[in-house]
Amino acid sequence: MEDNRRTRSQFLTPLYLDEDAALEDNAAMPSHNMWNKRQRVAPLICLSPEREEGSSLQSNNAMQVSQEPAKVVVPKEPNFTCPVCLNKLVEPSTTKCGHIFCAECIKQAIQFQKKCPTCRKALRKNNFHRIYLPNSDG
Repeated sequence: MEDNRRTRSQFLTPLYLDEDAALEDNAAMPSHNMWNKRQRVAPLICLSPEREEGSSLQSNNAMQVSQEPAKVVVPKEPNFTCPVCLNKLVEPSTTKCGHIFCAECIKQAIQFQKKCPTCRKALRKNNFHRIYLPNSDG
C-alpha cells in the first residue's frame, strides 16, 4: 500500500507536448528544494494545435467537440393551478394576503366563508384583484 503513495521527496514534473513551451517554462520553474513540502502541484499538460504526433482518433475527437453548436434549452412555461378547484387557473386573481385563485373560486369562498381558503385571513368582496400570469387563460 505504501508503494502507491508518493513520498514527500517526489515532485510532479510537467509533461510538455510542445517543445517551445518546455523551453520557456523551464526558466520560470523553481528548484525542487525551494518548494513548500505541503504544496501539491498537478502535472502541467501543454497541448499545441500544430502538434501532429498522437493518434488521429484523438485529434478527430478534439476537433468534433469544438465544432458542435451549443444546444439552447428552452425552459417550460409554468402551469399555475388553483388550490380550491385544483384545475388550471381561469382568470387568476390574488387576495390581499397574496394567495392566487381562480376569480370564481375566490368570489365563492368570500361569499360563503369570508376567509382566504389558504390562510383563513378575513376577506371582503374588494380584497382581491385580477392578475395576469404567463400561460393562463383569460
